[in-house]
Amino acid sequence: MSRYPQHATQTARRPFAVVSLCAVLVVGALGAVPARATTYFWDFAFERQWQADEAVIPGFWGPLRTSTARTEPFAGHGTGVLCPVHPVTSIPFACAAVGVPGRSTQYFDKGRMEISRTVAAPKDVLTNGRLVAEMKFSRVQTGDTTFEHRPFPTAPLVGDPGNAGPTYSDLFVLPERDPDAGTPPPPFTFDPVAHQWAQRPDTPLPPTIPPSVFTYTRIDDPNGAYGQYVLTAFVDYMARVPSGFAAFGWPLSPVFVVEVPVNGTPTTLVAQAFECRVLVCDATQAAGQEVDSTLVGRDYYEWRYGANDPMRYGPPGLGYLPPRPTASPTMPAPPFTP
Repeated sequence: MSRYPQHATQTARRPFAVVSLCAVLVVGALGAVPARATTYFWDFAFERQWQADEAVIPGFWGPLRTSTARTEPFAGHGTGVLCPVHPVTSIPFACAAVGVPGRSTQYFDKGRMEISRTVAAPKDVLTNGRLVAEMKFSRVQTGDTTFEHRPFPTAPLVGDPGNAGPTYSDLFVLPERDPDAGTPPPPFTFDPVAHQWAQRPDTPLPPTIPPSVFTYTRIDDPNGAYGQYVLTAFVDYMARVPSGFAAFGWPLSPVFVVEVPVNGTPTTLVAQAFECRVLVCDATQAAGQEVDSTLVGRDYYEWRYGANDPMRYGPPGLGYLPPRPTASPTMPAPPFTP
């Protein structure tokens, strides 16, 4: 008989289809406050999303002071890209100056916000970066259909920096679509010595995780690319955030259980990777605080630009807030009712 009794029946919640627009316990220490600190939002749309989400779940994005705003090249948004203009020189920033399409971004500890302005599509659309998906495949998306391959990320998915748990590149071997057999499968586990995933129904539950944690809601991509049983605690967490599903994206992995150090203490966590974030559940935390996002924004930034990037925590001499747009950018509402 399975030691995961909740695998025998699916939660009573109905399955639902969702549309991705990507894209708790703080896993790992936040670290010291940098000597330089960001004091502005790159775009009013970023400010509004940050304030709305943080008002409901404090720490959902992370503090403004440890964010980094920058323009990144991104092809596929038409021509005549309208990038922010320097308030003193009135010269557009690099993406427009060199004629390369780009978009404004702002990295926070737990994710990235993006917005593009083009002549071809003057109506702004706010999205959240698919950071986990890019690190899983070790490639940076530089346009709608273009990518640049990078070295495999070595940062662990969850827990303190440098621990022996799974890394972002270890997600590559996990299925993005789990066949819907009508019954949720047992969670994956990770062996740090053999550096291998395993999925066995007879694996005993850690004593710190009650069986009631393993209740699920099925999420399927109508196009058939993604589909997983998602921990119901994660679905409830997503439903609380004003940004909705767009801040998380499609699930990229099945549920997995790992034991990793958190602030130096061995901790058993239930986790699941999504396009934009990695969610974790620590059943030992107080009620309502069991679920959180990892520091994927920080991990991605250091993987892409390096920990000592001089642009980090705000481009030098760019401490200003661009003029607020007269038209509000669009961000579709969460496309499901949990």
